[in-house]
Amino acid sequence: MFREPDGPADAAGSPAGEPIALVGMACRVSGADDLIEFAALLDRGEVRFGPVPEDRFPGLDVSALRMTDKPLVRAALLHRIDEFDAAFFGIRNRMAVAMDPAQRILLELTWQALEHAAIPPDRLAGGDTGVYVAAGGYDFRERVAAAGIRDGYTGVGNLLSFNANRISQQFDLRGPSITVDTACAGGLTAVALAVSELRSGTCDTAVAGSSNILCAALNEAAYFQSGMLSPRGRCVPFSADADGYVRGEGGAVFILRRLADARRDGDPVQAVIRGAAVRHGGRTKTMTSPSLSAQTAVISRAWRDSGLSPRAMGYLEAHGTATPAGDPLEIAAVRQVTGRDDGAAPADGGDAQDPLWVSSAKANVGHLEAAAGCIGLVKAVLTLRSGRVFPIPGLHEINPGLELAGSSVALADRPVDWAAAGGRRLAGVNAFGISGSVAHVVVESWAADGAESGGEAAGTAPVALALSATGDGTLRRSAALLARQLPGAALTEVAAALGSGRHHLDRRAVVLARRVDEAREAFEALSEGRSHPALSDPAEPHPDLSPASAEWLSGGTSAWPPDPEPARTRAALVTCPFDRHRFWIPGEPELKDAPPPDDGPR
Repeated sequence: MFREPDGPADAAGSPAGEPIALVGMACRVSGADDLIEFAALLDRGEVRFGPVPEDRFPGLDVSALRMTDKPLVRAALLHRIDEFDAAFFGIRNRMAVAMDPAQRILLELTWQALEHAAIPPDRLAGGDTGVYVAAGGYDFRERVAAAGIRDGYTGVGNLLSFNANRISQQFDLRGPSITVDTACAGGLTAVALAVSELRSGTCDTAVAGSSNILCAALNEAAYFQSGMLSPRGRCVPFSADADGYVRGEGGAVFILRRLADARRDGDPVQAVIRGAAVRHGGRTKTMTSPSLSAQTAVISRAWRDSGLSPRAMGYLEAHGTATPAGDPLEIAAVRQVTGRDDGAAPADGGDAQDPLWVSSAKANVGHLEAAAGCIGLVKAVLTLRSGRVFPIPGLHEINPGLELAGSSVALADRPVDWAAAGGRRLAGVNAFGISGSVAHVVVESWAADGAESGGEAAGTAPVALALSATGDGTLRRSAALLARQLPGAALTEVAAALGSGRHHLDRRAVVLARRVDEAREAFEALSEGRSHPALSDPAEPHPDLSPASAEWLSGGTSAWPPDPEPARTRAALVTCPFDRHRFWIPGEPELKDAPPPDDGPR
């Protein structure tokens, strides 16, 4: 399924693969339920590691491990993995109880990513959309087996094939539906596979992503015993005292389309994937030994696929497992491929002294294993869009084995403003698996064509902004989320996203506004249960609301009336909180909340 690029050659003679637009994404990690919260967490340099409640790893006995010192069991955990909004997806309680939380998270993230892309799921139903998901853990299956539960529900709920297949079934997506397992390279492998399938014409839209949850002792004990996990419960990639990683929970999902199609349809392009590659190290010293040749090969191949010079890479979201063997090897690979040490200027613009900044999300939210590359790609896109390189928290003394003296490779030990060289920013994302598979993705910043500016509406008439949810509580939370995103937005693009870019739910409200600040105030009022002159709900429709909009508001029709002058593009908005309830293994007590993160040992 992976194909060599066959597009036109660039000036350097490398054939360029067709660019792929990343039009929507969603993520959930420890301390952040959405993209907005994740960006804020990264900007603060927050670290999410904390003690693990005993009920997360039942039966784990660290004193029985063959280790000199008793390790600290710490992780970056999600809040309440035992909760899920089953009613939202029409899933029966018995099935919800038996479903691996990794599957449940993927369903929620897929819906949120489609909303971010302003693509209603109904529009894709019955079509050839492909689904490509990485999986790698059996924690919930081990826990269910230990509880003695064996029936058809637990079989379907815990087969890794259903991590992708359930998304296809839920949304009626009839393209390829593939679950891959390349260990910690899995998330980017899924993305690379989706890119290849889009280029080949196998599908026109692709869903790609991964998730990771932690709730059984086997892998935790094995990873400690093998020396991969930090015995101090700290993860600081590229640090002089790095001694391993800390595990994390969460996931991310992306909506991908060919760039030409996305531009034609007015999709909210977040970034452009220019190249992707997946390789394996072949025979190495041991089955788990990292391979310099594999890492250099996969980075080189991805940039060749992009048709761009790797010297133009301005940012690397590193795999960064904070291991004494892995960190120096990863930096050596990127230095070798980019040739940054010879002082020559990058071929695609920029100055010879422009640093190649390196950071890693593992320092904030831990190693999400199969989902690690997906979280790295989310962070890279946030970096490209903000022009801000987020720091590696806790990096005070750099590992001398990296040998960075005289190199323009620079570790982000502080927040950095990243200027766009020649009007573009280019980043690479690494994900390397313990079983030898390696993946790299090249991603570029994107500036929308003729993007409208925020402020007043384009005409004199007010713009109608539709918002819907499953109930009063979720409507208020959606309104609060939306209000935070309106400053700087174009009202017509927001209206297009909320109108034609949504599957409309039962509880509804409409805001009629001429200015962004007026719309923001109205949505804030809705979130707080207050009235506002611009706000309409079924009990109090606005007198200027069109008859068609009033019918939608009252629930008389499911379709929002089309705008006679639609915006060229739709805004990317995070607006769908869920109403989650507990669905967990029968007979088990309620999972304990993870203690707040702490600074841990020094």
